[in-house]
Amino acid sequence: MNIKKGVRRLSHVPRWNTKAVRTVVLPYLPDEGLLRALYDVSSAVNHLIPDWRAHPEESRFEATKRSYPRRRAHYEHLASSWAVTIANETSATLAAWDKLLRRARRHDPKKFARMKDVLPRRRNLKASLHRNLFRLDGKVLDITLAHEWHVRIDLSDTRHPLFWSYLEESGGEFGLAVTDRKLVFNSRLPLEPSVHPESVGVDPNMPSADFATSVGRTGTVDLTATSYPGSDGAQASFDPRAPSE
Repeated sequence: MNIKKGVRRLSHVPRWNTKAVRTVVLPYLPDEGLLRALYDVSSAVNHLIPDWRAHPEESRFEATKRSYPRRRAHYEHLASSWAVTIANETSATLAAWDKLLRRARRHDPKKFARMKDVLPRRRNLKASLHRNLFRLDGKVLDITLAHEWHVRIDLSDTRHPLFWSYLEESGGEFGLAVTDRKLVFNSRLPLEPSVHPESVGVDPNMPSADFATSVGRTGTVDLTATSYPGSDGAQASFDPRAPSE
């Protein structure tokens, strides 16, 4: 019996699913300096979009590397990580536009014909900040605009019932997006495993299937007796944690 054939792994949650993202949105009106930075990001993204589209052979990393010196020189009044933030926002805008194009191509050919030769344009004021641009100092959020130029936001009066618990569960790590009206905190929280930590190997040999579990149980399931909608057969099932008979 070839146990490895047709293996179905039930032993773990995939690595990308071991944490859940929880979002908290807090109302906030930025001061003049931070608002100016948001306008700079929006303007820079709209300048980069046609430039990046003109070089489809470049990867996101290559496009960022090529455009970084110019963005850094043009926005020298901001910290260097703002140039990286601008590149990230450009990439996100193009990715969202491409997704809309793919959907229109599948479901609305006329809409796709109108969109395919058009470039997106950033109209909202938003920046998902690079990790080097913010930190939490006690209950004060510190956002860096430039060297020795910081915006400090007191969060001690935050009344959101889950804000501080999310920060605690995430070990104080979070992502931050800033708009002209709000702060968006994204925390990655560990998930409890939703399946048993055992595994089973299955070898389907119609009309039956042989199986062996990681706890030592082996057996055969008669597939002809497995029920399906409209049949009168019995539903075959087993518990992989049960000991071998």
